[in-house]
Amino acid sequence: MRSLLATVLMLVGAGLRAQAPNVAECTSRLGDPDYAVREAAQERLLVGDAAVVPLLELALRNETNPEIRERAASILTELKRRAARDQWLKPEMVTFRFEAKPLKEAVAEIRKIARINVELDASVRNPNRLVTVVAGPLPVWEAVDRFRVAAGLEELFAVDPPSTSQIGTNGLGNGRNFMSYPQSAAMRFGPTPILWKDADKTGVTTSSDRTGAVRVTTLPQHFALNRRIRGAGISLIHLDVVTPQNVTWSDTGSLRITRAEDESGRPVTSVELPASPQPVNAFENVMFFNNGMFMKGGGNTSHYGGFGPKPSNPRYAAVPIRTDDRTTTVLRVLEGSLQGELTIPNETILNIGDLPASAGKLYELNADTTFSVVDVKTTMDGNRTVKLKITAPNPWNLARRGIVARRGLPISLWDDGGFGSSTLKPYQFTDEQGRKVSGGFVYSSSSSDNGVQQTSELDIRFNKTMTAGLPQKLTILGERTIPLEVPFRLTNVAMP
Repeated sequence: MRSLLATVLMLVGAGLRAQAPNVAECTSRLGDPDYAVREAAQERLLVGDAAVVPLLELALRNETNPEIRERAASILTELKRRAARDQWLKPEMVTFRFEAKPLKEAVAEIRKIARINVELDASVRNPNRLVTVVAGPLPVWEAVDRFRVAAGLEELFAVDPPSTSQIGTNGLGNGRNFMSYPQSAAMRFGPTPILWKDADKTGVTTSSDRTGAVRVTTLPQHFALNRRIRGAGISLIHLDVVTPQNVTWSDTGSLRITRAEDESGRPVTSVELPASPQPVNAFENVMFFNNGMFMKGGGNTSHYGGFGPKPSNPRYAAVPIRTDDRTTTVLRVLEGSLQGELTIPNETILNIGDLPASAGKLYELNADTTFSVVDVKTTMDGNRTVKLKITAPNPWNLARRGIVARRGLPISLWDDGGFGSSTLKPYQFTDEQGRKVSGGFVYSSSSSDNGVQQTSELDIRFNKTMTAGLPQKLTILGERTIPLEVPFRLTNVAMP
């Protein structure tokens, strides 16, 4: 009987995918004694959309059944991941209207409207030439490509990341040039610009999927690192993965090919790259103190297991294709997905609703970082002092272990606008009425580093005469990472 019931539930669930599930009913079935019933209820909830999330959270508020809570937590995670994907991977619709406008001014306006980091290469012969282009409303990448073609430009692909005016003296734009802070992939990836040069007569042949917020493009057939490995039956091609500036793609974690066919329609498969004979140099952008001077670490010396040097441009992802040494000049279709992390800046990572009552409490933040309000005092003259403490892993150790690229950097004493700085940009204080409290200043600070952890303390004073009220609440801003899967479909991909 139970088996028959489970079968009926699964069939009903499959037939009602387009309809919103009864959240309360399905939630209660997550704890049913019959495993098949529990599975059917979970599948039913997973076909819901983002509107199911608050209803499921409400249904779980007083739930004590551990089976229901565990399954519901898994469902919530998946639904939130899908909602984030739909939100961040939906392309914006943009319109460009340029009438006899200087090229460099039009490109600057494209950066502003499309929020895409595109620049003219220094080789462009006349950056002030007038262009007339009307494109849109179109998905952002389609509009940008329409402008490029109309303006007589083509994209320039380079093994090394091109320089950009948006990067500061040490690669982070924060003005510190005495020491280079270990960068996460998100930091390196985000500012790397697209360069345009004058189109030549031969042109560059690429295949591109511009349907989403993330553009996936094959690099040209004769790109320096594309190659055919005779005897191994492998051809190595590369993809260029670019996002708008409001979507910071941390790194391409993995790549999955679901369909690939050569020009005759025969299927080909992707393979794993051989293990690298040399480890990735995790300190490629780190300064070491040696013999009384700072010395910069070496460049990235990793190799594709004999395939040659790895590109240092973080936008590029390698795709090894097994063709078994047959003469394959074109892939008629190449479909798959990229897995990576989306880094969202200025997200709330901690809310403290009552500063005085939180004194002495320890809070866990991202990347094994702890935060505490050491003390809150109101002085006789009506002013308020707040003492904060933060402990985070040594970021150079994280870089060496490869954690920085996967999890993002912790809030650290080296962060501009954070601890170790005279400003309080990531820390927002409000009074009892929720009004922003201004006028706070750091009058004392201390920091230490034992090689494993960095610890900082800040003493902040708020003068009553300078603010609308005394600080009662604290919100800490930081980066939040969301795992995303970006599907792509490419056609007529030229092989090396």
